[in-house]
Amino acid sequence: MPKYFINAKEITKNHITVKGETAHHLLQVLRLKNGATVTFCDGASNDYHATLYEIDAKKQIGRFELSQPFACGTELPFSVTLYQSLPKGDKMETIIQKNVELGVCKIIPVETNRSVARIKNHAYAQAFTAR
Repeated sequence: MPKYFINAKEITKNHITVKGETAHHLLQVLRLKNGATVTFCDGASNDYHATLYEIDAKKQIGRFELSQPFACGTELPFSVTLYQSLPKGDKMETIIQKNVELGVCKIIPVETNRSVARIKNHAYAQAFTAR
């Protein structure tokens, strides 16, 4: 069953209206019809089974009825912190993306003796320099 991320603040009375890229993917790419089910995650370790009950294809809007929230079974039972040495170039964005996908909760950039990249702000650099 497909799983999509939603903002918990958008849930009203066990219903949610999905717009934008997520709605486009659900309605145009997957071509979901009324009665189809998907899983939504609110980013706070809660999942919801959702049933599509209304489609507005012109406005790219789908309205879903949500089940009661249940604990997300794919979250790690512990918190992972990564101390990442500063990489060259623009590799940090990819490092962050892949580590978040793996379940890392916190990433702390660290300037090491062998780091090619350097933190320019001296006060900030002192807080994150590992020697």
